[in-house]
Amino acid sequence: NIMGKMEIEAAEEFVSVLDRLVKNSDGIAKKAVYKGAGTAADEIKKEIESLPASGIAIQGKKDKRKKVGVLPEEKDDLIKGFGISPVQKIADSIDVKIGFDGYGHKTRNYPGGVPVVLTARAIISGTSFRHKNDFVRRAVSRAKEKTVETMNNVIEEEIKKEME
Repeated sequence: NIMGKMEIEAAEEFVSVLDRLVKNSDGIAKKAVYKGAGTAADEIKKEIESLPASGIAIQGKKDKRKKVGVLPEEKDDLIKGFGISPVQKIADSIDVKIGFDGYGHKTRNYPGGVPVVLTARAIISGTSFRHKNDFVRRAVSRAKEKTVETMNNVIEEEIKKEME
C-alpha cells in the first residue's frame, strides 16, 4: 500500500524534525535571547547618544540647583562601558544581561576612574546635584515589542532550518 507507506515516511520525518528541535532547543533559545538583547541594547545606545550634554548648565532655585545634562566624558564612559554579557543557562532559565561595566574618566575621588555603573545610576536615578533621567527605562519600553519580534523571528528561522 503506497499511501500507507508515504504516511509512515512522513510521520517518521516529522518525528525526526521534532527530535532535532528538542535536541537543539537550548541553542535556539540562546540565539533568540542574545539577538533580542541586541535589539534592546541598540535602543539603549541610541538613548545614551541622545543624552543632553551639559557642562555646568544648571537649573532651579539657587539652593536647589541641579545639572540638566551629562558631561561629555560621562557620556563617553557610558558608551564605552555599555555591553551585553554572554548567554548563560542557569537551571531552566536562559539569561543575558545588558548593562554597564568598567571604569571611566579619572577624578580626584576616583583616581582609577569613576565606575561606569555609578555614573549610569546617578544619571538614571538623579542625585542631589543632578536631575533624574531614566534613559534605560525609556529605551527598554520603546524596544519591548521589537525585541519580542526579533526573538520570534530567530526561533521561526531556526525551525525552518530544521524542517529542511
